[in-house]
Amino acid sequence: MTRIAAIALLSVCLISPDLFADDGFTFSINPVIGRIFGHTSYVMDAQTYDSVIGTYRMKSKLEFPLDISMAGATVGFTQYRAERKYLSVELGFAMNVNDPGGAMKDHDWIGPTDRSLIKWSYTESEDDLKALILTAEVAGRLYSRRNSEAFIFAGFKYQKLKQDVFGYEGWQLYSGEGGEIDTLFIADDTVKAMYYEVTYKTPLIGLKYCQGITSPFSANLTAAYVMVLASDVDDHFLRYKISTADGIGYGFYSDLYIRYIMSPKSNGIKPFITVGGEFLTMKVATDQTQKWYGDDPISEEDDTGQVTSNIPHEISSTQFMLGLKLGIEF
Repeated sequence: MTRIAAIALLSVCLISPDLFADDGFTFSINPVIGRIFGHTSYVMDAQTYDSVIGTYRMKSKLEFPLDISMAGATVGFTQYRAERKYLSVELGFAMNVNDPGGAMKDHDWIGPTDRSLIKWSYTESEDDLKALILTAEVAGRLYSRRNSEAFIFAGFKYQKLKQDVFGYEGWQLYSGEGGEIDTLFIADDTVKAMYYEVTYKTPLIGLKYCQGITSPFSANLTAAYVMVLASDVDDHFLRYKISTADGIGYGFYSDLYIRYIMSPKSNGIKPFITVGGEFLTMKVATDQTQKWYGDDPISEEDDTGQVTSNIPHEISSTQFMLGLKLGIEF
């Protein structure tokens, strides 16, 4: 993270050689509250072989809800030239203050590789979540005209989501005595079903545009390309199996915020309110490794110690956030 921030700062300096010939600078402190909507999911899609039925395909998808409230803060430093922003640096953090309102959804399909898959299992479970988000950003001015400004920026966002999954309720297909397919409804609200942890390390690079609307209002729009370094761990307690994966992917980030300056700058203090929203989407295609630390109850043989590698695995997340910042600049 330190290396990325240093590269970003150097890039801004190269854009503006006389960067530090400024007219002044300000600091800002911003408590932040927000609401995130969206999900994190992963899909495992693999072929396997059975001596009786031959080669067949198994697909599983887990969807973890992200409808949570967040609280945190940002601190910022801004340099000015000719009374306009020239360079800004911002650091922030946020943590969730509640558990998701939605359920974790587990889908499973099976079938021959040359035919359509059959969905044979679906369950929903309660999800307890701990989320941590850290951000860092450096922006340098490209141009300014009247009441508009444009900036190039580089940043880094770190997200760690830890999710304990409790109980399950749903259905599974099974073959009856006569070979017919029937549905078995299952439920257990006492068992701890699994633990899931995913980490996203995301360098960003993009553009910011600031437009004065009418004093004291202004609008700020951001668009950025995101490189994603993701890793996850799925400890499936019911099957005595732990799955891990990591890889590099891509994404897109955008935000739109409206800022209202509550009073003209006086005595060196400028209070303001910022409201708006953010959008982030990420996708990483990688390979998963599964290890059994006990005997899987759904198989006929003892799986303890078995390891399966190179399973096609896709990690993805789509997030929307509505946020409010109450800040002071001095």
